[in-house]
Amino acid sequence: MKNTQDKKPKKSLEKQANTRSLPARDKLGRLLPGNTANPNGKPKGISITALVKAELEKAPEGQELTYAQLFLKKLFKKAIVDGDHATQKLIWNYIDGLPKGSLGIGFDDETKDLLNNDQVKRIAGRILNGSSES
Repeated sequence: MKNTQDKKPKKSLEKQANTRSLPARDKLGRLLPGNTANPNGKPKGISITALVKAELEKAPEGQELTYAQLFLKKLFKKAIVDGDHATQKLIWNYIDGLPKGSLGIGFDDETKDLLNNDQVKRIAGRILNGSSES
């Protein structure tokens, strides 16, 4: 008499069809070169942004202005008529763009001499290497 409990059930044909080979990975689980975890790429479809833009182009029933025009009219009223500074700043930033800043880090001659000091370099090397020697 055969023991049917020891046998593993066979995968259904549907499950076998849905299984696909997994991408090759190294011992740490990282993908090996030439393998991808998403072979089909990003699914095609309409983005939310595209849907919103399409709706903004429509005019509400009984109105001549589009939703975009009505939105801007309300935005400008809040900024100009109501004098809302945050809304004014928002509009200004969209019109002119945020200022592009740069970090100009410079050293005077005294600081440059200090940074070039061999003793400072040795101490920094010990700190970076985790050494506690003096």
